Amino acid sequence: APSTVTAKSLEGSTIEVDEEDVIRLKGKNPNHDTIEILATTPISQLKSIRLEALASPGLSKNGPGRAMNGNFALTNLEVEARPDGTQDPWKKLRLSNATATFEQKGFPVSGAIDGNATTAWAIDPEFGKDHAAIFEVQDAPTSTKGWQLRWTLKFNNNTGHGIGNIRVSMSSEVVRTLQGKPQSGFLVTAKSNPSNPLSNESYRQAVRLQRSMDPDWKTLSQRILKIESEKPATKTIKALVSSEGLPAVRLHTQGGDFLEATHFLKRGDPNQKGEVANPSFLEVLTDHADADRHWLKPPPAGSRTPHYRNALASWITDTQSGAGNLAARVAVNRLWHHHFGKGIVRSINDFGTTGDDPSHPELLEWLAGELVSSGWSLKSIHRKIMNSAAYKRSNGVSESVRNADPENRWLARRQPRRMEAEVLRDSLLFVAGILDATQFGPSISDPLHHRRAIYSTLKRSRMPSMMTLFDSPDSLQSAEERPTTTVAPQALMLLNHPLMDQVSKGLASKALSSGNDPVNALFKLALLRSPTETELSGARAF
Repeated sequence: APSTVTAKSLEGSTIEVDEEDVIRLKGKNPNHDTIEILATTPISQLKSIRLEALASPGLSKNGPGRAMNGNFALTNLEVEARPDGTQDPWKKLRLSNATATFEQKGFPVSGAIDGNATTAWAIDPEFGKDHAAIFEVQDAPTSTKGWQLRWTLKFNNNTGHGIGNIRVSMSSEVVRTLQGKPQSGFLVTAKSNPSNPLSNESYRQAVRLQRSMDPDWKTLSQRILKIESEKPATKTIKALVSSEGLPAVRLHTQGGDFLEATHFLKRGDPNQKGEVANPSFLEVLTDHADADRHWLKPPPAGSRTPHYRNALASWITDTQSGAGNLAARVAVNRLWHHHFGKGIVRSINDFGTTGDDPSHPELLEWLAGELVSSGWSLKSIHRKIMNSAAYKRSNGVSESVRNADPENRWLARRQPRRMEAEVLRDSLLFVAGILDATQFGPSISDPLHHRRAIYSTLKRSRMPSMMTLFDSPDSLQSAEERPTTTVAPQALMLLNHPLMDQVSKGLASKALSSGNDPVNALFKLALLRSPTETELSGARAF
């Protein structure tokens, strides 16, 4: 029988309901969301309801929440019922005696049914696991027709803290234990027929049996197994890791492996220790009465580290009380800088009073909001920028437009930009047909290698000359933006570098094997256009 579970997000999340009635939320992750679920059940009396939040590899930290750390915060849960097959008014069920598999400190499951908009059920730090809650229905109603139920789940406490995978079920018994799998008394809407009831597990077994006898299903399964068997083998690479909680690796050091505490040092002298400098957060970017307790939480049992970095990451991305709003603006401004050559705020490392004002403040705010609502997905912002009209504009504009905005701050035209060093190198190899596009693996120290520049070993005593000559940073210090220089050694390098010899031979080989006039072929390969008459005669003479 087809599933009778349907669901919708009032804030635009994409929802799918699978064959086991799991409601999966995908796509947009709004700051706050309300989920409405419609379901039916043939049972006559409603005494208990069960809500499951299911982990999944498709969620951050395996979920079950949609927050970056896998958490969720269920602010409010309401369940309404009416006899199945009728249009009677919905009757709100009174829920009590809530129990859950786990409750975050300060966020008990009872907070989801107390009608208080500031309380919620959450599960920090028990991420990556299935969780469930059971609620007893007071004055349990009875109907011989079975029931239609409307569930309303509100997530209003924290930004993007919805549940990624939800399943709802109900029972005609008062159930208070949550050990193991859902009890057989719980029915997930639908799959049951009152004249021939099947438990959830019985239905799933029947589905698996039917699949095993379906020739199309078996064909597809064999194709999947074949693809799995042909995937590349995993390569293991040794790496030196030195971190808290791991055996120390001595590299010409003495003393303790890690400092037990960090002290203020008088005049920077390690022998003149002052008071202990405890981890904390910038007050100017913090709006919380008890910031340290809010983010600096005890690590999970058995953890080898104090989770300070986790606390810092949570504070940086917290748009309610932490630095999240500023972090979002800075992040999207940097992406804009790399696509257009200048940020919306040109001083990309300075958003303070000594920095530049944004040229398009509303655009900056909108992009920052989109970044947060997408779950901090940088790829989504890249896509929005590169699909924009501003990014697609040409450089062919009137002289009056150029004179009105010589620096192109208002983006009326495309601003020509020189390739960065890595892009220049990779483009030369690609055009010559000798670029090795293999992904993954260790870095390469040979400066003449043909893999992408990202795989080059950077050693401060032997930096690649081609990279440094074309303004690549030295990788030893922060560089908010690269300078753009034009000097004679750049031209000499493009004429005399050993790698250019290989590029020239590769490009000549492609041109000669094209079957066309070699000079025309060279222009089309390198510049994607035919030469002008002047270029053609000059190149042939050369």
